[in-house]
Amino acid sequence: MNDKNRLIRVLGLLALVGGITAVFLIIAFEKTGWGSPGTAVYQTYEVLNRRMAGALLLMTAGWLGMVLWLPKGYGRWAAVVAFISSLLMVVGVAAEFWLYTDLPYAEANMRSAAFSLFSLSSLALDLSLTVLGISLWRSRLWPRWSALILLLALPLDLVAFFGLDSIFLASTILALVMGINLNFTKQFSAQVRMDIP
Repeated sequence: MNDKNRLIRVLGLLALVGGITAVFLIIAFEKTGWGSPGTAVYQTYEVLNRRMAGALLLMTAGWLGMVLWLPKGYGRWAAVVAFISSLLMVVGVAAEFWLYTDLPYAEANMRSAAFSLFSLSSLALDLSLTVLGISLWRSRLWPRWSALILLLALPLDLVAFFGLDSIFLASTILALVMGINLNFTKQFSAQVRMDIP
C-alpha cells in the first residue's frame, strides 16, 4: 500500500472514530436536553457541544480523505465542498460554545451568527454529498447502498432534524458511511485511478 492510500485510510479511520464518538454524544444529548446559559443543564449541554466540535473535526478528516481519493471530476469537486462545509460546521459549533457560550439564545448576536454558520454549512454539506452520491452511484466505485445514502443526504438530514430533533445525526451517519468505505471498499486501490464523472 502506498503512502497516499495509507493516508486516505487513516483519514477514513479518523472519520469513523469521530462518527462513533458522535453517536455516544447524540445519545447523551437526548438524555440531557438543553437550558439557558448559566443553568446546570446548560453546562452539561455546553460540554457535550464542545466535545461534538472535536468529533466533527475528526469526521472532517474523512472528507479530506475523499478529496484525496477521488480523481478529477464533479465527484472530487463535491468532496471539496463537503470538506469545506464540514470544516465550517466545526467552526460554527466551536464559536458558539467556546467564544459566545454566555450570550443568550433568540437574539441577534454572535452566537446566532455562529449557529447560522453551522446551519448553512450543514445544508451545503448535504447538497455536496448529494452530488457526490450521484458520482459514486454512476462510477460504481462504492457499493450502491453507500452511494444511495450519500445521494439522500438532504432528506436524511431533514428527517433527523425535524423528526428526531437532532442536528448532528445525519452528518454522523454520512461520515460513518464514508469512513467505512474509505477503509473497507475492495475497489479502493484497484479503481482509484478510474475517471469519475
